Amino acid sequence: MSLYLTPQQGVRELFHQLHDQLESFAQAMRAQPHRMRIDGAFGIPYRFRPEVGEDPKIDVACLTGDDAVASVIFGLTSIHIEQGKQHPRETLRAPAAVAMPQDWIERIKHLNGIRKEIEEQILLIPEQWDRQQLWASFPLASALQTLRTTWVLDYEPKRIRFYWDSQPSVESQSVAQLIEQYTKHLVKYFGYVPALGELSDGDKQSHYIRGLSALAEMDRTEFVAVFRHGQPHVRARVTFLDKITPKIRPTAVPIIYPIDKTVPLIRPLLNWEPTDKTANPNKASRSRILPEPFFKELYLYQYDPKYRQEAKERGLERAKVKKAKTATAESGSNQTN
Repeated sequence: MSLYLTPQQGVRELFHQLHDQLESFAQAMRAQPHRMRIDGAFGIPYRFRPEVGEDPKIDVACLTGDDAVASVIFGLTSIHIEQGKQHPRETLRAPAAVAMPQDWIERIKHLNGIRKEIEEQILLIPEQWDRQQLWASFPLASALQTLRTTWVLDYEPKRIRFYWDSQPSVESQSVAQLIEQYTKHLVKYFGYVPALGELSDGDKQSHYIRGLSALAEMDRTEFVAVFRHGQPHVRARVTFLDKITPKIRPTAVPIIYPIDKTVPLIRPLLNWEPTDKTANPNKASRSRILPEPFFKELYLYQYDPKYRQEAKERGLERAKVKKAKTATAESGSNQTN
């Protein structure tokens, strides 16, 4: 890891380095598109809203020719929001399967390395507010697109199947942790914690104030779930010619592999339909949580009483592991500085 005075300085330097190298790589691909072989590319329209909304159907286009080339290049190199087309909370999706020459693959691996360095520096910034302010200093930058690495296959692919999935997000935290987190957020935003009724109900920050009021009535040692229903995202299952276990990963940008290998069989991405079996909310991770949230605006749910002690034990163990990892990362940073 390189030496930086602060993580913020490191992120800024690495971001500009990544931006310049992505621009250079995009120019190289536009100048010599014949050097890559696009075995499958799929166009997914922007929603221009942060969530799927009432009509979650997503129409997918199978791209060919210049459209496929443009989508692949954009998917591999874009780290900025498309103004007027893309909602600031929406992330670009340009899945594809692409064969490339080895020198381009090495460039992609190098770019992945820079992205991982940025993520390492971000993890050294403990406060979410400070991270948000840092990203805001890069006009129109998308944090998710910046940090998202490209999947480069280590073995020769035999079959690549693209499909939609929708997994819920469940984060377990203690009431005390949430109170501390929301209090810090409000102090960062206002300089103090406003009183109930000081803000209008339409102000999003009022959610945190009313959330604090709800949490204050609870046992601070209780662990609760921050539960969000999963949004549809693209995944790919890759099988290989050698006897290697198939691999499955989220795949919103092109999958890359050497051009001198056999052309894999591609199963194309289909439209997302709201009746997809992956939209079934009855997931194992949901079964231990009460059906209704106790504070809807912040996605807060209590565990079923018979699982609360188990949730507490698991939460304490995860917190212990996270604390040890943070201490290790900070120790390594201090030694390099």
